[in-house]
Amino acid sequence: MNTRSIFIIAICAILVAGLLFLNMKRGTQNEEIGVIPPQQIATTTHEERSSEKMPNATTTPPSPEKKQPEQLPEVLVSKTDFQYDIHVGTTPCNDIIGSFEVISTDPSQALDWTLAGTKPIWLTFSAVEGKTPATVDMTYNCILSGLEEDINWDFAVVETALNKEKENAGTYARTITLKGNIIK
Repeated sequence: MNTRSIFIIAICAILVAGLLFLNMKRGTQNEEIGVIPPQQIATTTHEERSSEKMPNATTTPPSPEKKQPEQLPEVLVSKTDFQYDIHVGTTPCNDIIGSFEVISTDPSQALDWTLAGTKPIWLTFSAVEGKTPATVDMTYNCILSGLEEDINWDFAVVETALNKEKENAGTYARTITLKGNIIK
């Protein structure tokens, strides 16, 4: 054998070794992404194949878990709808219309809140601002000046900007509705 023949045989051996290495590497990758080798397909039954999750053209590899943004606490109220009728001359002063709790979705974090909106003159609140948790009582105070024929008032409990760590403080508003009649 001459040098040229030995050189050609060495190159062929390197190519064969490279092809074998690539084939082994491709087989490992196929196992990682769930590709079933042809020899295994021939030996599995229809039931076995149908129970396996087979990749298809639309299957995308699983993406790494994305960390969910931290959920910041919000202001909530325990009750939002109230019904109350005022009987002129018989409804007692300081009659309790109702109460609601102002709470945080995370009890370990107190949130600042305030009542927003126009409130009728005959309605008194035990608190119009504060920190969670809080109980707010609404009472009829007997001031009938400017009283209309029906009661239809909406006001909101709003998280205030005093919660400095939250960029969106003030966007969490819970509407309280008070409906009823004024009976003369």
